[in-house]
Amino acid sequence: MIALLEVAGLAQLLIAFSNGLAARALDYRGNVARLDRTVGHVFVVQNIFVVVTLVGLASACLVFPNELAGANPLGHAASGFLALFWALRLVRPGPSVTRHSRQSGGSR
Repeated sequence: MIALLEVAGLAQLLIAFSNGLAARALDYRGNVARLDRTVGHVFVVQNIFVVVTLVGLASACLVFPNELAGANPLGHAASGFLALFWALRLVRPGPSVTRHSRQSGGSR
């Protein structure tokens, strides 16, 4: 269980890092510049909070794996939250980027 939590922590760090790569690949700066200023600000702030959340969850997995494995009630609850967080993400992964959506500027 400890090893799985450590792998999960490393995977979350990788996902957080990939958000920076995605920002460049999807030209966030250019696309946000075309949005209403408030909407652009919300988009940027939400993306920052996603990365901060992923780094925080990864840190918990790497620094406190024994606690998350059920050594205490708080760790058990945090593990439940992590499971729910990722289960919801797997159930609703978000829109896929298709050739059509890239050409038309929308998502399907």
